[in-house]
Amino acid sequence: MARQLSAGFYRVLSWLAGIPLHPGMADFRLLAPVVVDVLRDSIREQRPFLRGLMAWIGFRQQVVDYHAIARIGGTTKYTLHRRLQFARNAIIAFSHVPLRLAAPVGLTIALVCMVYGLGTLVVAFADRSSLPPGWVSIFVFGLFIGAIQLAFIGILGEYLANVYLEVQRRPRFVVRDALNYGNDEYRRTG
Repeated sequence: MARQLSAGFYRVLSWLAGIPLHPGMADFRLLAPVVVDVLRDSIREQRPFLRGLMAWIGFRQQVVDYHAIARIGGTTKYTLHRRLQFARNAIIAFSHVPLRLAAPVGLTIALVCMVYGLGTLVVAFADRSSLPPGWVSIFVFGLFIGAIQLAFIGILGEYLANVYLEVQRRPRFVVRDALNYGNDEYRRTG
């Protein structure tokens, strides 16, 4: 069950983040010096999600499959709570989709509230005895105000997402090789 949940999480995170993440990958890696330099010098995040960063920086990767043997002694310290924190941090570090969903969800709820309120008002005028007085207006008004708040939270989320990208200070791109860099002829013509 845990493997299926993990595979599902990585599929969802790959979709949310727009980077290829393979289920079951670990943080244990053999890294080329240029990759180490990029991670050390360019990535300044306080809570780096290494699995996502490795896919994000774009260097070639090779997966080595292995079969992990069962734990010989002790119990895992990787509790459900820590796994949920890991998933939350991964989504926050690599996706702004949850923030961007707030505005359309709020506007959709506001539209549904307006349609429901208008429909209920039509029914109330047709059959005055079916609803308690004032119930419809209070209910629809409460839903509408909540929906508008959610829409504005979504707008604030867009600004917050942009601020978060700036604070992370990830480089806009990573150069794997620079041909003729340092060559005097290149400097004169380039």
